[in-house]
Amino acid sequence: MKYSSVAVAVILVALVGVAFAQRAPEERQVLQLFKRMQLTEEQRAKVADLGAEMQKKMVSLKADQATLRIDLRQLFRAKELDRAAIEKKAKAVAELEVKQRMLKLDNWFAVNALLTQEQQPMWKKALVMNQQQKGPKEGPRPERERRGQRTPEPRP
Repeated sequence: MKYSSVAVAVILVALVGVAFAQRAPEERQVLQLFKRMQLTEEQRAKVADLGAEMQKKMVSLKADQATLRIDLRQLFRAKELDRAAIEKKAKAVAELEVKQRMLKLDNWFAVNALLTQEQQPMWKKALVMNQQQKGPKEGPRPERERRGQRTPEPRP
């Protein structure tokens, strides 16, 4: 019994270590960019603080948006569709999307303000390259397509 408990504990510690060791590709790219930009320790600390604050706000906005999307799905599943209520929820979801984008933009400008004149062109170039890589947004996909399921063909 002791052996199995120890084995489970070792496996859990290993899995947690692997989870923390892996960083998102975007995060690695930003860290590499900051290294190339030769940020001072003070700049690194301030950028980290800005990033943490943005992440906290973003989590809250995304949670609110997820809740609104659930509400919106429920409105669509209702026996009687209420167009005004659906429009109101859809606009609320869209407003939170705009807030998220503005939060990212505010963060970009806050970081830019911390940089020297030599560092700012590299920061701007990274923004432009990031926008080009992402390409134009096609808008949200239906729930079924996000999960890899095909949308059923309409019946004649």
